[in-house]
Amino acid sequence: MTPTPEGDFDEEKKLLVQAMREFVAKLDSNPDEKHVNPGLGPLTLTKWSHLHGVHCHHHYKQFQLEEDEKEVA
Repeated sequence: MTPTPEGDFDEEKKLLVQAMREFVAKLDSNPDEKHVNPGLGPLTLTKWSHLHGVHCHHHYKQFQLEEDEKEVA
């Protein structure tokens, strides 16, 4: 069930980094703001940050990324 690749990989990475930076800026300005997760219900941005961290860690292990590759450009 792997989706068909679409778009330019480098461009997609840039968009991901941009989205991550926007999330961190929002987290820094209002960590208690809540957004609904379909499975877990309302979560604060702090909880979302933890959830994203666990998810990213899973993929780092899955793709055997090196420590220096985890840094956001």
